[in-house]
Amino acid sequence: MRLNKRKPDYEAESIVVEADSISDPEKFRRSNVHQANRITAKGDIEIDIRKQHRGTGDGSKRPVAGTILGFPGKNRKVDIDARRIGKVERGHSRERVSASKRVQVFLNRRRFSQ
Repeated sequence: MRLNKRKPDYEAESIVVEADSISDPEKFRRSNVHQANRITAKGDIEIDIRKQHRGTGDGSKRPVAGTILGFPGKNRKVDIDARRIGKVERGHSRERVSASKRVQVFLNRRRFSQ
């Protein structure tokens, strides 16, 4: 399997994702030694940046802690990769999950049909 070399649209240390639906985490190989988890959030999506990497200079790719990124629209999909993804909270009107340890957010990832 070929690793995805695309650069993420946003990066953070810790986030909370709230969306209409969130897939269960699936494990994949991020590098030769580290595993990571991936989820796909669909629908009206809000991402709350809880903690940011130290020494962050440019705020476009790494927004400051406390920033809320909103992606409205019922047909929207966002992929999130992280080393640690918590349990998806379901049963409310919207689903919620927290992710930490080198979080990467991809807005328009290519999807290949198999």
